[in-house]
Amino acid sequence: MVASQNGWPRVAASGGLQTLPWITGRVLPGDVWTIMDHLCRRFDAEVETIRKDWSWGWDDRGVIGGTELSNHASATAIDVNAPDHPISARGTFTPAQVKAIETILEDFNGVIKWGGHYVKRADEMHFEIDVLPTDPKVAALAAQIRSITAPAVVVPMPVPSLSDEQVTRILAAIKAVPFATANVPIKYTAGDVSWIQEDANNAAALRVVQRQNRELTQQLAALHSAIPAMCKQAVLDALAVSTIITTTTIGGKP
Repeated sequence: MVASQNGWPRVAASGGLQTLPWITGRVLPGDVWTIMDHLCRRFDAEVETIRKDWSWGWDDRGVIGGTELSNHASATAIDVNAPDHPISARGTFTPAQVKAIETILEDFNGVIKWGGHYVKRADEMHFEIDVLPTDPKVAALAAQIRSITAPAVVVPMPVPSLSDEQVTRILAAIKAVPFATANVPIKYTAGDVSWIQEDANNAAALRVVQRQNRELTQQLAALHSAIPAMCKQAVLDALAVSTIITTTTIGGKP
């Protein structure tokens, strides 16, 4: 078996590979695709925006300037934003970007290696699988990624079935709930509390309105939790009307 530097088998043709939406090239399907897709997703969000036309994957070739088979030939490596990070150049990322890359690599549990860590010749555009195909960390990392990126499953809650007569009776009951009102003269400005000491009658009326309104709110809240979804909006409307009536009848006092 002909293998690339990281021990993965050479892929002589791209027919069995899978396109990666972040790059113009392809990578191995399955776990490798899942890992590379998540790597690109995080790189794009945390390091810099990926330009698809500047990024690529599989390429059946040897290492540039060497004799070994490149990891691109096994479809287990990608280059990201290559023109901005040319081979052999160091410092093409800012310190903050390097820190972000290091954070991403830590989360990939040693499965991914960055070309910026090469000792002999930097290749800061380059990311590759850095474990053997038999290493269980590959499948474990891919499974972890799938678990955190899988869409949430929404389980619909059953709605009680009511007849037209039942719905009519519920709505009639809501409309029949007595709203608290009081004949309080509106002659004070908002924020003025001197009227409480000056007019005992108004103060007493205010307390009655507030108490009745609290009782009404509790009644409506209890009704709201008991009726099906089709009647919830009606209850909310009733609560809103209660608040408006209380506010206007006491001159805007809390």
